Amino acid sequence: MCSLVRTPLIIIAICLLALTGCAAESPDLREEEVSLTIGYTSEELFEQRYASLLSIEYPRLKYTVVPMNEMAKKQISAEQWSKENSADLLYIPADDYQEFIDSSLLLELDTYIQRDSYPLETLAASVVDLTKQYGKGKLYGLPSNFYSRAIAYNKQLFDDMGIDYPSDQMTWDELIALASRFDRGLSLAYPSAADWVMDMGRLQNLQVWDETADSPTLHSPEWEAVFNLIREPLKDGRIAVHTINSSGTNPFISGEYAMQAVSYEEFRMLEQQSGMEWGLVTMPVNSADPDNGSSMTAGGFFAIPAASVHADAAWELLQYFMSDRVAELEYRSSYGFSILTSMISMSEAEDAYMEAFYKLGSAPGTEESTKAYAIVEEVVTRLIQEDTATEIILSEAGQELAGSRP
Repeated sequence: MCSLVRTPLIIIAICLLALTGCAAESPDLREEEVSLTIGYTSEELFEQRYASLLSIEYPRLKYTVVPMNEMAKKQISAEQWSKENSADLLYIPADDYQEFIDSSLLLELDTYIQRDSYPLETLAASVVDLTKQYGKGKLYGLPSNFYSRAIAYNKQLFDDMGIDYPSDQMTWDELIALASRFDRGLSLAYPSAADWVMDMGRLQNLQVWDETADSPTLHSPEWEAVFNLIREPLKDGRIAVHTINSSGTNPFISGEYAMQAVSYEEFRMLEQQSGMEWGLVTMPVNSADPDNGSSMTAGGFFAIPAASVHADAAWELLQYFMSDRVAELEYRSSYGFSILTSMISMSEAEDAYMEAFYKLGSAPGTEESTKAYAIVEEVVTRLIQEDTATEIILSEAGQELAGSRP
């Protein structure tokens, strides 16, 4: 009787071991010839970024790049693109990532992460959390890089005025009050004033257009409070929006402004300055939710299509794109900060400050229309140039936005 029980147990155990072995067995891309199809914005951009790296790291790998720019331009849906293109690995722009997940087009990476004990703890936790929010707690992709903002401040100007330095997790009210103690307090390195205002609104979960009610929300007490907060400092120049490029003059670096909201690009410029003593703190927060901000975004997400026929090989390549080897070669390139905390900065002097870029959590951004941005920009211009009451300006702006909707 014992032998009758033991025999099936042995068979089951052998089967389980076989299954486990098969599940863990992945092709060695360095030794085996494997052909992969990779979805990327364009073949040219992929080759610029990865061709030389892959030729060295995986000389036997054969790959074909399928452009995804049609989908990125919203000319085709993620589902339709996936039907027309059989890819093994994708690099999905952040704006399209949610659509792929909602259409059930991607494999969950959690299985691979657990199987291979992939070290998620080496990645910036806030960026991983942002990625999980797209998948309602699950990881369907991983970003190799991210973008964020922080508040840079000129220590010398603060010391000269005997004013305390800014601190992490201040509110916009507090930061603007601090900036107002200087003749030139805060430079905002944003593409436009509308981008800054939208950022402030997101902290309070404000939208310019309420999709549920299908109506504008600009004419609300909450938005009015935001615009009243920024109106006088913008008028008197204590706060200013500066669109900065690599060839232009940066009013913070030149010592004109005491603080600046810097993106990744402005930070790269700031790093090159040897004659300024500066510090960094986080972007402002909502006092009701002080651990989260609104400035972090991922450049894109590496993901494996559910229909991939070489999923294990794709997973190995995905890990390589996420590696410190690639991060080191791309350090301070146009692709943003590495998600690897060890590679966000290579300067010990900066390590104490760099957490300001990834200390705060974030949520996937909500999209507003181009028209909404244009109207908010117009509102800011009127607030600066006119004496019309904020309430009236917002009411008229809301009517204009409503009239522009189809």
